[in-house]
Amino acid sequence: MGVPISSKPFFMGSLFPLIDDIPDGIPIFFNYNPPELKQQRQIEYERIQPIGFSHPQYHYVGGGESTHSIDFTVRNFRRIGQGGVRIPMSVDAYIALLKDLTLPLRVGGQMISGPPDILFVLGAYVKTCKLLSVGVTVKKWNKFMLEEYATASMTFAEIHTTSENRVNSFKGIGSARL
Repeated sequence: MGVPISSKPFFMGSLFPLIDDIPDGIPIFFNYNPPELKQQRQIEYERIQPIGFSHPQYHYVGGGESTHSIDFTVRNFRRIGQGGVRIPMSVDAYIALLKDLTLPLRVGGQMISGPPDILFVLGAYVKTCKLLSVGVTVKKWNKFMLEEYATASMTFAEIHTTSENRVNSFKGIGSARL
């Protein structure tokens, strides 16, 4: 008799498509093996070239995107479905699931909404994001020329619901010097 899925250690990250901030459908799990999680925060400046100056001046405009990127391995595996049922899934089917997250929702040929927001979960790291890109590199095929092994790379833009400044970034400490 097998061990119930809920009592096994959870070694997978997951992506939850969101509709109106509510998870929609079954989460898409990925192997909990990204060697790194890349984060980047952009800052936007207006470049001003005053007459007679040897170099430009920069005027702060605002914060830019906060992006998060991961690379992970995709192999033939069993996806966990509703009720803990394990569903066999090929690499090709998994890649189709990832690409589906980049497409708008259409009903009867009419676009209802853009691609869904994504709840990105990697251990205690949880962010609500927009999926900006999905890249797939197939590394190995079987004797029937079906994908057996691939790497996927995804880039997300974090959705911020509040504005950040130095005061609330430092938990009310004030204008702390870095």
